[in-house]
Amino acid sequence: MNDINWYSIAINSSISFILSLIMFSFGVRSGKERTERLKLRDKYRELYAHFSKLRNGILEYKPLDWDDFRDSNSWSSKPPCKEMVKNGEHLELSKSLFPALEELETNSLRYGSFFYDLSNKSGELILEVLGKHGVETKSENHSVSTNIDKSVKNSGGFFEVNPATLISPDIRSKWLGLVKERETGLCFTRVENSRVLYRIYLRECDVKYINIEEILIDIAMTLDENKDEYLNKREDLVVELDSYLQKLSGLTREPHSFWSTLGNTFKDFTR
Repeated sequence: MNDINWYSIAINSSISFILSLIMFSFGVRSGKERTERLKLRDKYRELYAHFSKLRNGILEYKPLDWDDFRDSNSWSSKPPCKEMVKNGEHLELSKSLFPALEELETNSLRYGSFFYDLSNKSGELILEVLGKHGVETKSENHSVSTNIDKSVKNSGGFFEVNPATLISPDIRSKWLGLVKERETGLCFTRVENSRVLYRIYLRECDVKYINIEEILIDIAMTLDENKDEYLNKREDLVVELDSYLQKLSGLTREPHSFWSTLGNTFKDFTR
């Protein structure tokens, strides 16, 4: 009669017990994460929508900045990632992803702040360019307009433009094409918190007397010389936003991957 190999039996039993324990823990962890899934999906959807707005704003030269998230009562800025840190919601999200999202939010809003700083000081820069080109202007009712054809008193038709957008060659070409095609004027405008900082009209009747293309290029060059270097990060920010939007898109569908659940199961044993 063969001797019973108690050592092998003990090893096999231990392995079976450990595997059963792991499978049990994996099932418990899966069940727990299943109940969290809907809540996490909603949070990742909110973040996806938020970062989509940041991306689109930068692409369209209408970036969001800290003022877009001001609380009407405290006047403090409360963008989503900052608020999640404040109320602890970030602890429920990916620990490897969220710090990068928080930094990306800060950088995107910082870009918006520098963009609007440039917009705010563009009025004086435009007047300098017009003066350099010998274009006569007049001030009236908190606005400035060209004053070449004195027989015309009003501004006529015009397109309203944020002058900071002229740093984009494509947008500059767009406005130049529209002015030439429709023989209309331009109004460089900056409004902040419902307050008009400046309106500068290149009047419809005066545009034919000036080299509008040369003036727009000169304005763009002047803005480029006076802009903060951070505005050169526009394309890098868009690429980074696209990358993280792709990651967020995946998390809106499945916030817990198989490997994530398995990893969390093993972590549970060490707690």
